Amino acid sequence: LLCANFPVDVTDLQKLRAVLSPSLQTAEVLEVKHLVMCESGFHDCNRTLVKLRMPALEAPGVEELVISRVVAGSAPQQLAMAHLTFVPSCDHEFFCKQSERMVNYVKLLANPIVECSPTVCLDKTKVSDPVVLLVSPQAGGAGTQVEVLVKNLPAFAANDVSVIVLGTLSKQRVSVSSLQQDVGSTLMASQG
Repeated sequence: LLCANFPVDVTDLQKLRAVLSPSLQTAEVLEVKHLVMCESGFHDCNRTLVKLRMPALEAPGVEELVISRVVAGSAPQQLAMAHLTFVPSCDHEFFCKQSERMVNYVKLLANPIVECSPTVCLDKTKVSDPVVLLVSPQAGGAGTQVEVLVKNLPAFAANDVSVIVLGTLSKQRVSVSSLQQDVGSTLMASQG
């Protein structure tokens, strides 16, 4: 959000609130960057960029965004206001399935788009099969933390991975505590 005459003394992001109406959802203030500041004696020339992480809304429509500064012992001080139009996003999953492809979530997260586009769809046959390269330690009892190095694992969040440990007499599903992919990993090739 580009603001004119936003107070230049605003530095503590924790004291800023960004609220949408009528939904009453809050947006997270990520950054306040003063781009242009007036020289002494000049007016109406401050320009400030306020970066926000907007919430997902249930329905499209116009929302009023109010950015306020929390002031101890008194009502919040309104700093900026804007009307924003929220539009429904493409159902990328459905769109890609129509052409028997899958959503390239890495690409979509890196560059979100609202409209449907074949550029975010990926040919399923181009996703490589995962290969386990290293397991350490290879033996242990209950509670042992195990590190597994996998090549071509098409996942970027721990909850996207399911692990089953096979013992001589049993088979058990275990949770993944963390997942780290190497820089540059894609759904087609990765290591981590």
